[in-house]
Amino acid sequence: MKTIGGYQLGEFLKKARRLKKSLQKDTQELRQKLLADLEAMFDIAKKAATDPQTKPKQAQIWVRIMGYLGQVMNSISESFDEAKALEYFENLERMIREAEGTQTESGTA
Repeated sequence: MKTIGGYQLGEFLKKARRLKKSLQKDTQELRQKLLADLEAMFDIAKKAATDPQTKPKQAQIWVRIMGYLGQVMNSISESFDEAKALEYFENLERMIREAEGTQTESGTA
C-alpha cells in the first residue's frame, strides 16, 4: 500500500469516501426538511390568497409568493446550494414584509 508522510493512501481514501457519503446523506435530509417546510408555507400562502376576506391586491401578492415558493422548491429539489438557499429565504422574507405592508396600508392590520 502506498504511503505519504507515514499515512496509507487507502485509509485516507476510505475516510474521504465515508465523509462524502455522510455529506450526501445529511444534504438529502436537509433538502427533505426544507421541501416539507416550503410546502407547508405554500399551503398557507394558498389559503391566504383564496380567503374571501383577502383584498385583491393582497391576493395578488400571495399568489406571487406561491409562485416564488414553487420556484424555490423546484430549485432545491434539483440541487442544494446553501448560499443560494439563503438568498431565496431573504427574498421570501422581503416578499412577506411587502405583503404585511400592503395589509397594514389597507387598514386591516
